[in-house]
Amino acid sequence: MSAATPRRLAQRLGWTKASDGKGGDWEACGGAAKFNLEKLVGRGSYGQVCAATQISDGKQVAVKRVVGAFDSRRDALCIIREVRILAALPRHDNIVNLLDVRTPLEDPSDDADVFLIFEKAATDLEKVVASNQYFTGDHIRWLSLDLLRGLRWLHSAGVVHRDLKPANCLLEVKPVSLKICDFGLARTLPRQHLQRSVSLRAADDDDAESPKVLHARPPLRRQMTTHVVTRWYRAPELLLRAPQYNSSVDMWACGCVLAELLSMEKASVKCYLDRRPLFPGDASDLSPRTRAIEPGDDQLATIVRVVGCSVQDVAALSSSTEVAQRLEAAKRAAPTGRRTFAALYPGAEKDAVDLLENLIKMDPAQRYSADQCLDHAYLKPIRGANDLLAPPDALDSVDPGPSLGLPQIRRLIRDHARGFAQVAEAVEPAAKKRRT
Repeated sequence: MSAATPRRLAQRLGWTKASDGKGGDWEACGGAAKFNLEKLVGRGSYGQVCAATQISDGKQVAVKRVVGAFDSRRDALCIIREVRILAALPRHDNIVNLLDVRTPLEDPSDDADVFLIFEKAATDLEKVVASNQYFTGDHIRWLSLDLLRGLRWLHSAGVVHRDLKPANCLLEVKPVSLKICDFGLARTLPRQHLQRSVSLRAADDDDAESPKVLHARPPLRRQMTTHVVTRWYRAPELLLRAPQYNSSVDMWACGCVLAELLSMEKASVKCYLDRRPLFPGDASDLSPRTRAIEPGDDQLATIVRVVGCSVQDVAALSSSTEVAQRLEAAKRAAPTGRRTFAALYPGAEKDAVDLLENLIKMDPAQRYSADQCLDHAYLKPIRGANDLLAPPDALDSVDPGPSLGLPQIRRLIRDHARGFAQVAEAVEPAAKKRRT
């Protein structure tokens, strides 16, 4: 690769300022001096992701460019939460590692970009599910273990991801492994508002009985937005606009991801083109509608069609008459004769189906926590001593609070970028000394 290639790529993608003043701040924030961009690997509403090489040691990284990061307070909040969580959270094999933060170190302007540098992964689960690749039962079991280990670590630290989906599950292939990424919608909660933790037993302890019902949790006073989690992975309480929720929304999404993993086994879905999300609803009350939606295609009705909704579920989700009416409407729209998970995934092991059934519960209090999942018979054959490590302490709140305006949040992000730069300056001389 010629030395000019990364610069041409940066110019083509608009990562550097053009003569008309338009473009990103890749050179201004020192990124071009530290990393060689190689190729564009993803894009979304936030901006772009490029594969790159760290010039100092040849390490492969992924650079996420957040375009116009300070266009709004909401966008800036997503960045500061992600940076603060990943900077404060103790390292874990199943959580993506944030390596660097780049933004102009003078007070960033309203149109400045932020560049987040992460460790690079081979692919993500969404791409693999859409491919003609198949998984064995062992692949699915190991990836399920990784996902739940990552969730246990997050929830123990008081972090709720709120946007868990296949696209946010990074995969390595040799050996197969999974890391949770994209913490832009994550929030920290006091531990008493998370799902009740259950002590893990040793892998060979077959006598103790795993509890199946979680105790009720105290209500959370702080209001949190319900427009989180891509629609197909959104828990019923979010669809019903519950003002209070907790880490159980991640466990519902985890069940949806597990279902897609099970669809990767050829004995369950013979043709890869027939793979589908568990709940592919067309819309919800929280999603913008560009066309009329049939009653049976609403996201809530799609869920009820698969799992049903008992009187007890209605009572557990809300005492509101409006919520009860919405659930009844969803039940009327859903056809009778729903299929079981065993019928949907005929190639899945019995224990895998049982775990899925304990995650996909309408009542949040009935859903398994990450601790309970790791204690399940499905994962016991491969669970090791490292999975019993003491969880981290709960993190302090990463939310700057309502009193801070956009200029103050910009400065917080700039300060984090300076902090990463200072660490790099301290580490690089030692690294060079070791190489020589």
